[in-house]
Amino acid sequence: MLGSTSSWARERLVYDDAWWDAQYAKIYDTPACQDAIPSMEKIKEFDRELDLLKAPRVWALGLYYEKGVCADPAPDQAIAILTDLAERGEGIATVYLAHFHHIKFGANAPLTLAWMERAKNAMSRIIAKNWRKTFYQSRADAFQKIGTPFSPQLEHIFSWGEEILNGDPEIIYKFGINLLEHGKNSEDKVLGCRWLYKAMNKGHAQARYRFARQMLLGDGVMQVPSDAFGYLYSAVNRDHNLDAILFVSQLLEKGGLFKRSLPDAYIALLRARNFGAIVADDDLSRLRNQLTKGELYWAEKDAVNMKMSIFFTLTPQLAALDSSGIASRTCKFVP
Repeated sequence: MLGSTSSWARERLVYDDAWWDAQYAKIYDTPACQDAIPSMEKIKEFDRELDLLKAPRVWALGLYYEKGVCADPAPDQAIAILTDLAERGEGIATVYLAHFHHIKFGANAPLTLAWMERAKNAMSRIIAKNWRKTFYQSRADAFQKIGTPFSPQLEHIFSWGEEILNGDPEIIYKFGINLLEHGKNSEDKVLGCRWLYKAMNKGHAQARYRFARQMLLGDGVMQVPSDAFGYLYSAVNRDHNLDAILFVSQLLEKGGLFKRSLPDAYIALLRARNFGAIVADDDLSRLRNQLTKGELYWAEKDAVNMKMSIFFTLTPQLAALDSSGIASRTCKFVP
């Protein structure tokens, strides 16, 4: 596990009650050591409320630094847990792994360099408002105190991430798309999604469409169609994004994700062509031949009436896959 740089086929750890019972059984049976269990249970409750994986990360760090005071030292198991979390797109775990590999193998070891690159990809999960206060400073101080400060490589990655993610949304978008389309690690689609989310929040229209598409399809991330729908609707009817309009037309014709509507699919194709998209005559004819005269009349009128939005709705089955307002399900790894 320590030597792994990617494990697409590896079975994920399951942090269920049985797993935690096995972990707690490793704690020495002394009052001071057993006090760790209620603390971990509080963190687990926090995880359940917000759909996070903080508790396994905290546990792994305890195992990594354990000196035999409350349990047997288990750095290899700690690395295994952190690797599992990193491959789910948990950025903090990725940073720890880059740091630990630097300590164990040195700055120029292939494993160190590989995890440094993965930490760079994970900056979309690290860099946020007040991140130096909420994430960086306490960890930097703690590592400095025990004589293992963040490596110059990681410090450079942090500075790079801060500059990029506070800068041009086009650069943020391109970085995310590269991870999404060409990533080689199991977490890259999750992290690519987060980069798109960052670019979208800075007003990047194409990022809005690609983010919505990924979340709607569940492309490497947990499918949250109710959230994706709003962003896709904006991409189609506010941004007039050609890719988004053509995508919606295909879904309206096919059905399954959206309620099937050939008139609306036809409107979308005509609207896309009016905006300059190259639309094959065969595609228009295929839809046109399936419409009634009345449907065709109104579709052609609505296509040029910019006050009329392109209409589409989720199927009832897909609408039921609601995120219930849990923000952490945005760009979340599929279990």
